[in-house]
Amino acid sequence: MSMLHEFGILSKSDKDYADKRAWRKIDFHELRRLMRPVAELDDDIINYLSDSLVWIPVFDPFNQGERHGLNQYGITVITKSGAQTAGRIFTAWADLFALSPDELNLTGSYTYAHGEAIEKGRYYSLCLRRDETVSSLRAVASACVRIASGNGGDYLLHYGI
Repeated sequence: MSMLHEFGILSKSDKDYADKRAWRKIDFHELRRLMRPVAELDDDIINYLSDSLVWIPVFDPFNQGERHGLNQYGITVITKSGAQTAGRIFTAWADLFALSPDELNLTGSYTYAHGEAIEKGRYYSLCLRRDETVSSLRAVASACVRIASGNGGDYLLHYGI
């Protein structure tokens, strides 16, 4: 079973990300019902992109503050102010990966068995389907462009693993 990060568009009129009280009493199933799904990305690809994802200005609805980067294990709100940067990052990765062979092979995280010496570890190999990965990245980028050019009424919601 893959660990997936979900992206979807939510209207501020359905759920105001700046309403701290509303996030304390959040019903995640209701939030998913309100969200217009955009794409899902595997946790491995999010980790691979992570150095660039920290450049995205985001809003943390639980701590009610601005920060940078996606919340790996929770919810992140990408508003109009961060959507342009996010769109450009996701587009750049999609464009790069579109140049790869059909099977996209990437070097993942360094792993080693519990109790073994770190030196005996190895890098995890990521094997992804290029077209599926590129399509998902382009879908997130497109949603970001839409939000960046909008009136601020919509935002991109990211559900971490």
